[in-house]
Amino acid sequence: MNEKYHRLCAEDRKVIYNMNKAGFGQVEIAQSIGFSQPTVSKELSRNKGQRGYRAKQADDLAKARQSLKTTRKKVMTGEIQQQVEARLLLNHSPDQISKKLALQGVIVSHESIYCHVRNDRKSGGSLWKHLRINGTRRYRRRNKVGRVGKIKDRVDIDDRPSEVEKRIRYGDWEADLIQGGAGSGFLLSLYERKSRVGKLYKLTGKESEDVAIAAMRRGLAKRTRQSYGSWIARYGSFAKDAKSAMQPEVASRFLGWIVEKKQCSYATQKIALNALVFFFRDVCGMEEVRFDVRLKKLQNEFQLFSTRAKYLVF
Repeated sequence: MNEKYHRLCAEDRKVIYNMNKAGFGQVEIAQSIGFSQPTVSKELSRNKGQRGYRAKQADDLAKARQSLKTTRKKVMTGEIQQQVEARLLLNHSPDQISKKLALQGVIVSHESIYCHVRNDRKSGGSLWKHLRINGTRRYRRRNKVGRVGKIKDRVDIDDRPSEVEKRIRYGDWEADLIQGGAGSGFLLSLYERKSRVGKLYKLTGKESEDVAIAAMRRGLAKRTRQSYGSWIARYGSFAKDAKSAMQPEVASRFLGWIVEKKQCSYATQKIALNALVFFFRDVCGMEEVRFDVRLKKLQNEFQLFSTRAKYLVF
């Protein structure tokens, strides 16, 4: 095929004629001349005569059809062009100019005005400087919650084992994150392929997905998942960024802050500690985690003992 043209030429039609006469399929013909199969199919149907498809006759029919096509007259000429350019110098938008000319009975689309401005800029003109965006696209600022990010260590669905595809074993879960409009909320969908059991969990944010999946794998109770998720969210606010949150030293400072500054009860300290251990082991994948912190009971913390008659407070 001649690379100068994007249409079929006489040489291509000779190849189509010879291969079609020899019994080749349309796909093979298309691959040999470098066009798509629909192009070959259209060529064989629209450029054939009473004696079938012939190369010279098909080329003559295509040229005759091309000569009958008429191009639309250029609108941006003379007085109309001067009027458009004058309004552009007054910082009118192409849409305003198009509607103003329509009131005068002159039809000029705003796309034609933009095209004229682009051609003027290529030739060294300065009309583009009077556009309101100056040729620069402005994007609306959005909340980080609504932005699309990449999932770390993501495994494509096509790479999963054949046992998962055949549904022959239990324990293969599919997880999907469902996001509301403009980041208004998140739902975690978990689906077991063999038993077809499905569950939905409401998440406070997209970053809670990994925590919820890890908790589901561990088989934690609902209250435990909620408690761990709350403490991990507080820890994330304390660490301020993902890189700092992955460091056990930062987690040690967080636990020390709970013990010394917040003066939480001993039971609350243990819950926070268990939540961070779960986060580093099950979510982050660390095998050994050590925190340089010591939990302690408060001096004003009382123990409660129950008897059959009453509660005694010591």
